[in-house]
Amino acid sequence: MKLYEQYRDTKSYDDDFLRWLLIRKLNLKQQLAIIFVLWMVWIILAPNLVFWVTFFKYAIIISLITALIVFIKKRLKLLS
Repeated sequence: MKLYEQYRDTKSYDDDFLRWLLIRKLNLKQQLAIIFVLWMVWIILAPNLVFWVTFFKYAIIISLITALIVFIKKRLKLLS
């Protein structure tokens, strides 16, 4: 809760939590550690074509389901 209170007190008007945490709160060593971990994940997953095809397939399915739910909710709201 203390971290959230610091975020609320010191954030800029256009900062979200992740940006505030990465830029304003973490020191250089912590930022470099996060960069290294993300880079290693990219090196491991980038050549795996099957993973990316599956990932985007499910991302498209989830986005279509979400769009359909929003469309149905708007139609029901207009009818009532």
